[in-house]
Amino acid sequence: MIDSERRPGSMQLVEPLNLAITRAQLILFRPLDLRRWFALGLIIFLAMLTRTGGFGSNIGFSWPFSSSPGGLGQSLRHGTQNGAAMIQANWVLSLILGSAALVAGTALAILFLWLSSRGQMMLIRAVASNDTGIRANWAATAREGHSLFLFRLAIWFIAAAASLVLILIGAIGAFLHSKMLLALLVPLLLLFFLLVLSYAIVEFLVAAFVAPLMLHLRVGCIEGWRAFRPILAANLGIVLLIFVVRIAYFFAFGIVSTLATCCTCCIAALPLLHQTVFAPFYVFDRAFTLYALSSSGAEYQVIRPEPPFEEAPPAGHDDPS
Repeated sequence: MIDSERRPGSMQLVEPLNLAITRAQLILFRPLDLRRWFALGLIIFLAMLTRTGGFGSNIGFSWPFSSSPGGLGQSLRHGTQNGAAMIQANWVLSLILGSAALVAGTALAILFLWLSSRGQMMLIRAVASNDTGIRANWAATAREGHSLFLFRLAIWFIAAAASLVLILIGAIGAFLHSKMLLALLVPLLLLFFLLVLSYAIVEFLVAAFVAPLMLHLRVGCIEGWRAFRPILAANLGIVLLIFVVRIAYFFAFGIVSTLATCCTCCIAALPLLHQTVFAPFYVFDRAFTLYALSSSGAEYQVIRPEPPFEEAPPAGHDDPS
């Protein structure tokens, strides 16, 4: 149990990085067991289902507006009018297809969010206990994984609703007048950027610190936030620094992952195979924030201490005793 009267200590940065490297070596190389690699690859794959760029793939965007006279506003207005006329001419079919696509897309996104929440909890337990068993981790994290899913679903709906409002404002402005769209473009993009950044920070705090506390204390997500609040208040600067450090080493990892994808003709980017091959990096990343959390106090020690690893004696070695 955590003493609510005790102030959390200072969170460390360098030592958790060193410990995370050692943890990854312990789990994956001591001993080297390919079955553990594949089991962790599946767990990491589940945890990454709602992340972008997790499979080493790039998404390209094409600019949908022509360079004909009239500019961006006129092209957008003509496209909106043509689309509206097509929908009006086939409104029944458009309604059926649009509703089916919306329901299917939402259901698929919710399914991925649930699997990702379960996978995140499984990965925490696997790294914390050095247990890569899929069935054991799935069963042991069911309640906390469900609570994490409900919280993430709530913030996902809030972010989606806010994004929809911004899109509707832009669409209405484009439909009314092209100059109105141009006047609204910069404020809308700024608000959208702040929305994306806020969502990313909340997701980071939940995955890095709140979820481990949930599993450690066997509580729901709201109680996990309550337990994390004094830690965040006492270590706001170091938490933000950890956020920046993770961005930096994920950027470096993205370069390595892209090079591996190119050198293997995209084989290294295949789902499950990517997570298995790069399991040491993902285990390191997961262990880093667990050790950072543990450094703020003994009561936050999520990772169980391991006995020292001993090499097997060589063949033919006689015990002197």
